[in-house]
Amino acid sequence: MLLGQHYSFIEKVINTYTLFFQLSLVALVLISLFGLLIVRRDLVTVLIATELMFLNSVIILIPSCYVIGGIDAEIFILFILVVAAAETAVTFAILSNFYFANIFKK
Repeated sequence: MLLGQHYSFIEKVINTYTLFFQLSLVALVLISLFGLLIVRRDLVTVLIATELMFLNSVIILIPSCYVIGGIDAEIFILFILVVAAAETAVTFAILSNFYFANIFKK
């Protein structure tokens, strides 16, 4: 550290928010858009793609939560995580319904 500059852990995390990290987030957004817009045959694929979009938005919002300050962004992130968890529960219910429907058909 030069000239007595002391950084907190969060500032170090924000400083490591590099171009590679941003490009990987853009790649995740493009993959989820591909799943939402192009592969529309399967409901489970669409739900997983929206789940990926929710979690990617949380990853993008976490560093901006530090920049914005306050508790508003943190509450918004918590709301996104709750909606994503509910969507995961719906996806699991659909998959288990298909599984048990195929087992009892035999």
